[in-house]
Amino acid sequence: MLLSILFGIFAFLIFYLAYFLFSGKAAVFITKKQDEKNRLAQTFFSVIGILLAINGFFALFLIFYHPIWLALILPGLVCLIVLAFVFGLNYFM
Repeated sequence: MLLSILFGIFAFLIFYLAYFLFSGKAAVFITKKQDEKNRLAQTFFSVIGILLAINGFFALFLIFYHPIWLALILPGLVCLIVLAFVFGLNYFM
């Protein structure tokens, strides 16, 4: 029961971050006003947002069916995606 609640909260947080990235609101992170870099950054943010949304659906699936090996893979995937986001953000700043 507790694991289902935790995956529900995790899915909500993942979906919120995916919405933030995919909707273009993440452009506040880009400080330089270069048009080419801004378009590339928006594409990068959209790709990261889509990957996080896919993992959000995966987390929703894990609310109802949560074997241990799947429950450990999801946070690892999300950590790798967020790490790629941080490195990409460092590149675009």
